[in-house]
Amino acid sequence: QGLTVWMAQELGPSRITVNCIAPGMIDTPAGGAARPPGMLEALAPSIPLKALGSPEDLVGPLLFLVSDAAGWVTGQIVCVDGGWVKRVA
Repeated sequence: QGLTVWMAQELGPSRITVNCIAPGMIDTPAGGAARPPGMLEALAPSIPLKALGSPEDLVGPLLFLVSDAAGWVTGQIVCVDGGWVKRVA
């Protein structure tokens, strides 16, 4: 977070925006190979949306951040995690 905010402050005068996408648990073949079998599936019920994310779930937020619609957005961390960070334990 600190790096994103710092870069936004440094580059803002040049009208360059800096934001970050913080993905949640994303189901990918490469990621699955690095984890114990069944780990992500076991965690899915604790995600408020009750499912793992897919790489495609990151596309919409990314397209927004690179579009002119986000021209006044900078220094932000966009959590794309199915509500994981905000869940109530």
